[in-house]
Amino acid sequence: MQLHQRQKQYAKRLLDFATQKVWGKSLKDVCFETLPDGKPVCRCGYISLSHSANCVAVALSDKPVGVDVQICTNVQTLKIAEKIFTKNELRQLQSGENFFAIWCRKEALWKSMVNQPTSFLQVDTSCRQFTEMQDENFFFAVTDKNAVFVTVEALPLTAYAQ
Repeated sequence: MQLHQRQKQYAKRLLDFATQKVWGKSLKDVCFETLPDGKPVCRCGYISLSHSANCVAVALSDKPVGVDVQICTNVQTLKIAEKIFTKNELRQLQSGENFFAIWCRKEALWKSMVNQPTSFLQVDTSCRQFTEMQDENFFFAVTDKNAVFVTVEALPLTAYAQ
């Protein structure tokens, strides 16, 4: 099974655990609607998912929420930043802020927006607060500090290869 399929499978299991814990319903019993843009929305509350390499993150809230997890890799951060970071975010990067911190905040904030902008340049994270976690391998950010359920888990790459 491909990594992306395992990520989706693990995210679904983690989300099922979260919905049972928070709303007392299994994932199959949670009512979803699909917005015109194709985005699924939950009638019980707000859900956000993210995955990167072997990490999967889930956030549930009673308000719009966004979560992102990124594995820290050797990418050409300045080239990417110049294309998607606002001037404020570029100043943060030049002042020593971690590229992946800004990236995760940006993606989490974008995911939490009801009317998502078409460009990341329209999403400025510099004046917002986030709940964050990092180690030497990954960075994680969530927009709602009062989210009901937030977790980031390492995906056992062989355990879900069935």
